[in-house]
Amino acid sequence: MLITSLAGSTSSVFANPFWLLNTRMTLAKEKKTILQTVKEIYDKDGISEFYKGVLPNMILVLNPIINFVVYEAIKKFLTLKGEKGASMLKIFIASSVGKILATFATYPILTVRVKLQKAAESGEAHEGQWKMFRRIMDELNFSDFFTGIQAKIVQTVLYNAFLLIAYEKIRLAVKYIVLRYVLKRRSMLKA
Repeated sequence: MLITSLAGSTSSVFANPFWLLNTRMTLAKEKKTILQTVKEIYDKDGISEFYKGVLPNMILVLNPIINFVVYEAIKKFLTLKGEKGASMLKIFIASSVGKILATFATYPILTVRVKLQKAAESGEAHEGQWKMFRRIMDELNFSDFFTGIQAKIVQTVLYNAFLLIAYEKIRLAVKYIVLRYVLKRRSMLKA
């Protein structure tokens, strides 16, 4: 969990400027290149503008942690002792439940991140990031935090399920290949 947190936090810091660029370019009324958009943001608001929304991103690191912990626990529960690996159905169930729980736990922060970036785009972002974060949190009611979650659940659960099915099958194949290689090497050394 610690390694995942560190990796996710580092990734968030490096990826946040690209999320901001993506949001700005998507919401822009006129088409601009990435370099034009970068220059416009930098000239208008400086380098700190590229890190608006990084606080929610740091919290969103919890999503894969929750997902993977729940996935492993459910997979272990569903897999019988002596079974060589979980079936595709068990992997699908475990990964789906893990991702649903992780998405519900972190979706409100995703909503706040989008609102922070939209506020920056519309010019509301003259207050500090923390103040803006608190203002947005105060303005939203409970249901606002989950607006659009239905589409996100379908997209993210299916993506995650197929990703983890592929991961488990590739992991087993690599394990089998490595084991065969090691056994073959041992038999050659004994001969």
